[in-house]
Amino acid sequence: MRHVAGSLRFVLPWALLVVVPRLASAEAPLAPSPAFRPFSDVKDVCPTCDPERFDRIALKSGGTVKAWVVAENPIFYVLERFGELRAAMRDQVSDVTLSKQRSRGERHTISESYKDQILLDDGMVFAGTITEERAESGMYRLRSAIGNVDHLLYRARILRLFKGETEVPMKR
Repeated sequence: MRHVAGSLRFVLPWALLVVVPRLASAEAPLAPSPAFRPFSDVKDVCPTCDPERFDRIALKSGGTVKAWVVAENPIFYVLERFGELRAAMRDQVSDVTLSKQRSRGERHTISESYKDQILLDDGMVFAGTITEERAESGMYRLRSAIGNVDHLLYRARILRLFKGETEVPMKR
């Protein structure tokens, strides 16, 4: 676990990002599903770990992603690899094969840490626990499951928002 914690110090600077709202019309239509954003080109932070330890996510485009499925909702999967999160839209996934290295109980505990998910219009995904909402500004404060970092995310940039298993409609 130390190797993961040590690598987070280099991976998490993006986590300090404060997403600034952009001007958007209140009637702006939802954008189409964003394409999968590849993970950073990191070979491995644990050379002694089993290279086949990850879940396998087969994309309809033909590629396969090796990462942990840490949360899911009816629209997308939340994938984690080396501290980075990505969204894989269900309509772009052909198959998911879960690794046998994580038990059902362990997967359930992990998914509870990522219970709220926010997908931005550029395909970035944030997951953790929403700790504050401000209706007047459309701001959501989400505490990350990784490193307890707070992210400020604004309705003008949010494509989809899930609190637990329930999608929250976004008026843009």
